[in-house]
Parts: sequence; structure tokens; C-alpha cells
Amino acid sequence: MSVVSFAVRKLYWGKETSYGTAATVSATLGIPQSFDPGVELVQEDIYAGNRGYFDHLYIGRNVKARAEFYVVDGRFLPFLLGSVSNSGSAAPYTHTVTLGSTLPSMTIEAVRGSVAERIVGALVSEWEISVESDGIVEASLTFMAKDISFLTSYTDPNISLPSTRPFKFTDMTVTWGSTTLGKVTSCSIKGSNNLEPLPRQGEVVQGYAILTAEYEAELEVVWEDYSLAQDFLNASSTKRDLTVKFTRTANQDEIQFTLGSCLLEWASKIDYTGDLMTQKISLLPKTITITGKDSFSAW
Repeated sequence: MSVVSFAVRKLYWGKETSYGTAATVSATLGIPQSFDPGVELVQEDIYAGNRGYFDHLYIGRNVKARAEFYVVDGRFLPFLLGSVSNSGSAAPYTHTVTLGSTLPSMTIEAVRGSVAERIVGALVSEWEISVESDGIVEASLTFMAKDISFLTSYTDPNISLPSTRPFKFTDMTVTWGSTTLGKVTSCSIKGSNNLEPLPRQGEVVQGYAILTAEYEAELEVVWEDYSLAQDFLNASSTKRDLTVKFTRTANQDEIQFTLGSCLLEWASKIDYTGDLMTQKISLLPKTITITGKDSFSAW
């Protein structure tokens, strides 16, 4: 009777200096939870007058990978928006991430036991940062990449997982305008870079065009009064900033999302079975900025 041994799984990444040229991986992608390389076959069915196929014509392949991981630090955040500035001569260093006209690319190595999948030219197409009551802050990133290769003789760099715990629900403070919302049960911030593939060169795309960015947020809050609903009814004149801040050590280790001049949509179903009443708040911001403080000199 044969036994299949456990395959250790790891998820490494490194920032590319030249798009599509493999970088040396230098860190784990948070605390990984899942990874799908998302390789897609591109082909055309050919018929030629008969009932069956004449052929399936191979065109090439697309790579649309997806990673889910617990957020430990903010080094991946510039890949969401494009531009980052770093300041400070000693820890805690300060980082500011804003929308850029370009996006940095990364190389990803997903390890399965003694082999690995290497994805190059990975650009973040869609992203979401979310947390639920008593949960851990999780990132979900969808990448559109240039290509993938399989490393059957893989030399594992054995990069350690972060020693710092991930951010959690109780690290979060949510502020709407000047009011701190004390009974938030879940929070999600998501965005899309709307990448458009460039013409194929051989079997893979040359790269991607970066189109207009989209971003939004959603909160679920315990219902107490109609103050948020009134902001919805007064949407034509009431736009406020939403800040979502995660603080692990006061003034030393934090990540903050600032969504500026938000248009608010309100919904709250009345449940007559006696369950907890909540209200869902959807927010459409005009601007987005991510700031952080930590021991890394640069993001």
C-alpha cells in the first residue's frame, strides 16, 4: 500500500525591475491561504462541413492567478494602486500609496513540495481587503500575468513566514466623517485596475494596458438609528471621508485606507424573527489613499 506524503506549500514573491523578467523572490505573500495559478487555454474550434470538429486550433495561453492570504504587513499594497513614497530615517517608517499611471509587476513562486510554479509579469487586476467580526484581515488578489513555467528541480530559498501576527478585526477603527462607527460587523474595500491585454506575441501576451481604476467599500453596521440613512437621503449635499485603520502597536505598526468624498448607499432589512438588525453601507469614493507605518524602510 502506497502513501502520499504531505507536500509543503509556500508562496514567495519578488518585485520585478523589468516587466516579465523573473525577479529574485524575497518574501512570502503574507500568511498564504490559497493560490490558483489560473492558466487558461486559448483555442478556436474549427468546423469544415462535417458534423464533428475539423480541429481544435491552439492559439496560446493566458495566466490569471489568484492569491488569498492573511495581511501581516503592507509591502504588497503599492501593487494595488501603483505609486508609493517612503519617508523616515528610522522606524517607524511612513509609507503613502496613491494611484499611479503605471503598476509594478511581481514574480510569484508557488511551491508544492519539491517543485514550483513560477509566474512572471504578474500585475494586480482586482483586489479586496476584508475582515469580519472576530476574524483576520484577509487580502484577495487577482493577477493578470505574462507567463508561467514549471520548475521541476526547484531550489527552495526557504524564506521564513513572518514572525509578526496578522492584523485582526479588533485592530480596526472605522471613521465616517468625524464619527467613529463602533459597531461595525464587517468591512470590505475592493478595487479594479481594469487591465486590457495587449496583442499576443507568440503564445503569450506582450503585456497589459492600464485603464481607469475603480474602487469601492462596503460596511455592515449594527442598526441603532437613522443617522447613516439620513446621509444617504442627503447624498446630493453630504459626502464624507471614510477611514479604515488597522493598528497593531500604537504609532508603530499600522495600515490605513482613506476613501475620500464618498457617496453613500444605505440598505437595512427588518427581520421580524428577532435576529440582530444590521445596515449595509455601500460607499463610492472619489479618491483613495493607503498609508502605513512599520519597520520596513520601503514598500
